[in-house]
Amino acid sequence: MNLHGITGLKPVHEQMLEFTRYFKKQELEGRKLFHLSVTYKPYDESRYDKKNYKDNSPYGAKKTNEYFINFYTKNFLPFLMNTRNYNSPPKRMIQPICYSFLDEHEMKRVFINGVPSFRLKLHHHAIVAVHPETYQRMCDLEGENAIPIRSRFASKVMTTFVRECEPMTVLYACKMMQRYPDFLSFPDRLH
Repeated sequence: MNLHGITGLKPVHEQMLEFTRYFKKQELEGRKLFHLSVTYKPYDESRYDKKNYKDNSPYGAKKTNEYFINFYTKNFLPFLMNTRNYNSPPKRMIQPICYSFLDEHEMKRVFINGVPSFRLKLHHHAIVAVHPETYQRMCDLEGENAIPIRSRFASKVMTTFVRECEPMTVLYACKMMQRYPDFLSFPDRLH
């Protein structure tokens, strides 16, 4: 039996419930939760080559995670925190806590050399626990494509969508954890 009184769960499902509990705790401590979705523009087939294949993950997972890391740390955080120096001790205390998970788009048929093929396309769902000091700035980012995208990321990011959410949204965000167990977390260390 786990902490939730449920028996017979797979370890990955227990971990998903722990994430939910963690974000509920963040909410009870005064942070507001938001669900951030980021989709990416198609990139060439070379991004799916074997050098990006790691630990039985589908091709492209590593590169897609790199896109999110760069978008989050070099575009989203500086805008939300209103500074590029968000790792200074006073700013670190109010940084949002973010867990980001890979998900798959519905696959669409494409033709390569006249042969139908289905390309795997990945995107991210992130749960962001925002400090009260940055809450209003985050509210300004709610909706579709409301996050200003710096030009260097415009070639990679297709859409963004932000909405306030409840802790149970974590279960939706991490629904593909069994297939993509490596999730991203920010900041890399808390305070």
